Amino acid sequence: MSTDLDQGGRIPQTIKTYVGPSIGWKLTDSPVDIEFIIDGGGQTPQPGYKGHLLIPDWVYINNWILLSEVSGSCVIDVWKIPLSTFLAGTAPAVTNSICGGNLPSLSNQVARQGTNISGWTTLISQNDIVGFNLNSVSTLLRVTVILQCVRIIGPS
Repeated sequence: MSTDLDQGGRIPQTIKTYVGPSIGWKLTDSPVDIEFIIDGGGQTPQPGYKGHLLIPDWVYINNWILLSEVSGSCVIDVWKIPLSTFLAGTAPAVTNSICGGNLPSLSNQVARQGTNISGWTTLISQNDIVGFNLNSVSTLLRVTVILQCVRIIGPS
């Protein structure tokens, strides 16, 4: 990501950022990480839905990172729904996956970064609910899911 400084040498409030060939150039604010921790409380966490976050800004996902304290394996699915759907009583579910079958995973690893997000729905709209499902796990006691994003200005 390149940044043009303003005449005073400061980073401007908004910058034009290239966010990939399918998206092109967008007015952005700054990089932002969406982080979610799945913790088994000293034991291997059980598979299943682990919770959700409200995302207050428009963002594009650039890649994902999984971090653990010990070597192990896991597969995580990321789900997304509009806040209005959640407020109406419907939580995110597998039918709301944004991963396009290309799920974040560790395989006998402590950390991994996924830069190939082909098939992903990369736009998260302002006030979307993003949910995290632990599809499978072995050995790990805790894993942090990080979606590395760039904040954008509006839905364009």
